[in-house]
Amino acid sequence: MRLTRQIVREIHAHCRGLVRTYLPETGRVLKTDLYNEVKGGFRHLDGVGLNEDRTVWLEYDERTCRLARVRFPHRMIVRGDIRALPFQAGNFAGVVDLSTIDHVLPDQMPGVLQEYRRVLERWGRLILVAWTSEGGNPEAQRWNPQAQYYLPDGDMPRCLEGFDNVGSNVIYRDGQYSLVAVVAEKEG
Repeated sequence: MRLTRQIVREIHAHCRGLVRTYLPETGRVLKTDLYNEVKGGFRHLDGVGLNEDRTVWLEYDERTCRLARVRFPHRMIVRGDIRALPFQAGNFAGVVDLSTIDHVLPDQMPGVLQEYRRVLERWGRLILVAWTSEGGNPEAQRWNPQAQYYLPDGDMPRCLEGFDNVGSNVIYRDGQYSLVAVVAEKEG
């Protein structure tokens, strides 16, 4: 599987459409992972249309946080881990994860989704883009060959327990690998 710049631009356009269509118009938003915005080869993908005044940007890596604070001095950037979010319950109207969850082991993914649910306010929305496959995500496996970073096909309903109005569709497919977009609301 090879993601060309054109494919990535198309994926980005789809993500921008998800944010524009499904993210609540008011309230705070949590955006996970700043790698692409700061260090990745696709800096033009920055933000996917998020309102900077109401968005908190979460990043795991300290060096990436430092670079982000220099590049984006007006953004609220917090160092943290999606497996244990450093926020109180009910703090966000929306959570946007554009393939961040791919960086945790499959058995940790349900816990991450429950953390997203925990920090969402009543009827808050999760916008999630994640790789699904029966064989793993080879792009991520280059970074850690011992782990498989993917949401196993068919596991989405179990992982999204506690969410309502779940909708999903495939936004990119290449052989056995798919990039799936999910929009879900926290139950009221």
